Amino acid sequence: MADFLQVTPQTSVRDTLKLMFKDNRLRVIVVEEGRLAGIVSTHDLVKRVLWKGKPLDTVEIKDVMTRKVSFVTPQDDIRHIANLLYHTGIRCVPVVSEGAVVGIV
Repeated sequence: MADFLQVTPQTSVRDTLKLMFKDNRLRVIVVEEGRLAGIVSTHDLVKRVLWKGKPLDTVEIKDVMTRKVSFVTPQDDIRHIANLLYHTGIRCVPVVSEGAVVGIV
């Protein structure tokens, strides 16, 4: 499990990209009122914003984030997590404990 960056759904794409590049991260967890709201990757931002020529200051993360996010708990077995990643084709998964994001695998 690793540390993670987080933003709110109202964060602009520009501010999110600045944060991602500053910390050299490929994805950001979106949290609203302490709960997992979504996830967004650099790939998502390029595909859904930059490629379409949308202005970075006016697009909010809630407009481009993935809302239906698979997650695991700290108690989940590593084999379960590996199977989830393999069978869904996702590259990372948030770790949620008692409703709050505590890390990322």
